[in-house]
This record gives sequence, C-alpha cells and structure tokens, in this order.
Amino acid sequence: MRRWTEALVVFVPCLVELVCTIFLVFLGCGSTLNWPQEETSPTVLTISLSFGFLYAFLGNISTLVSGGFFNPAITAALATIKTIPIKRAVCLIFAQLTGAVIGAGLLYFVVPDDNREYLGVTRVRSVSCLTGCGVEVLMTAALTLTVLLTSDGGQRTIDSSACMVIGTAVSVCHLFGYPISGCGINPVRSFGPAVIMNIWKNHWVYWVGPIIGAQLAAAIHHLINNFPVKTADELEVRGRQLKDKMEMPSFGLNISEHHPPIPTQVTTQGDSPSELATFL
Repeated sequence: MRRWTEALVVFVPCLVELVCTIFLVFLGCGSTLNWPQEETSPTVLTISLSFGFLYAFLGNISTLVSGGFFNPAITAALATIKTIPIKRAVCLIFAQLTGAVIGAGLLYFVVPDDNREYLGVTRVRSVSCLTGCGVEVLMTAALTLTVLLTSDGGQRTIDSSACMVIGTAVSVCHLFGYPISGCGINPVRSFGPAVIMNIWKNHWVYWVGPIIGAQLAAAIHHLINNFPVKTADELEVRGRQLKDKMEMPSFGLNISEHHPPIPTQVTTQGDSPSELATFL
C-alpha cells in the first residue's frame, strides 16, 4: 500500500506536467504559424501575448499539484538547490519532454501542409550562436528568478496574481528575444517541434542557454535566502551591534599598571629578634 501511495505521489504531478506541456507546445507554437490565406499574420506582439497568457493559465491550473513549471531547465535548477528530490525531477523532465513531442505532433497533424513551415522551431536570427546563447541565458535567468521569488521556495505558486507576474515576464522576454533567438527560455518548447520536423540546427543553444540561466538564477535565489542580513532594518541593527562591540572597554587589565609590585624580600634591618618572630 505504501509503494502505491509513493508511486501515486510521483505519477500525478508527472501527468499534470505532461498535459500542461502538450498545451504549451500545441498552442504556443501554433501562435507562431503563418496563414497565407488570411489577411493577418502573427507578429512579435501577438506571439508574446500568447505565450504569456499560456504560462499564466497553465500555472494556475497546475501549481497546486506539480508546481506548474513545465520547464526542464527550471526543474533541474530546483533539484540542484534541493528544493525537489532528484528522482522526482527526472520523472518530471521525462514527462515534460514527452508532452512536448505529443503537442508538436498534434500540431503537425492539425495544421495543413501549406501552413506548417517550421512548425514553430526556434532559430537564431541575425546574430551568432554564442550571442543567441547569451540572450537565452539572460532571459531564462530572469524568468527563473521571477518564478522562484513569487513562489513558496520554488515549490508552488502562492496565488493567481503570481501566475500573472510569471506570464508577464514571459511576454517581456518574448518581446525582446523573439526577433533574436526565437525566445526559447524553455528546452521543451524547442525540443518538440525539432523532433517532429527533424530540424536540429543550433538546437544546443536552446538547452545550454536555458540550463545555465536557470542554474544561475537558482544560485542567486539561494544566496538571497541564506544571506545573514535580508532587510534594511536588520542591516541597521547589525551595524549598531558591531559598533557597540568595537567601543566596548577592554577588561584585560595589566596588574603591573594599577598595583605596586609585591615585595619578594622582607627587610630585617633594625628589627629585633622578637619583632621578627612576631612577623613570621
């Protein structure tokens, strides 16, 4: 019975992460597709808003069960700082990767051949691969810090407003990064379409960048939480304590400075034998 309970505790969050990742890739990558027969086509603004709203509502429906991350880079970072067990992190990442492939596969079969193009595959545009990787590092670090600082130790989102903040961060990252690197910031968002379309050019950028960025953000968050002084009031109190300690007088007095030396010999000149006997 205990084994079944432990398996259920791991299985349910993995199932939630799988379903959320399916929606993320299916709807998110679908928002990037062009429809030539339509008068309107997706823009950076519409794509940014689509991904932002996706993260917001998917976080709301999954936060109490799995933490609502559906991002292997963030999941690995949480395992590094021991917020979640390594075994659970491995299971969650496997579910996320599986969901990404399923979501991209569903999108491939739903969209007509003329409209598939790259199926939302992330590509480095007009910059070098190293520059694109650097952009992914910075954007993923910003997203991960937002997730950690608006959640209960990185384990679950506190409330709905926190999900909106995370969604806003995703939108801002897309507004800046989409014209540069396609704004991966989540390896599964790039992995699913790459598997279905078999396009792997510069794919390493969307793993190395987000993983480094998430690890960097997790280290910063860990340092902030374990820093001796966290607020201005605490800093002022510590400063006063240190000042009082430095001004405190020393109690290690030198006896020779305050007391005359103790005589080691008794002068007997002029003393009678009876007086010496009395003294001794």
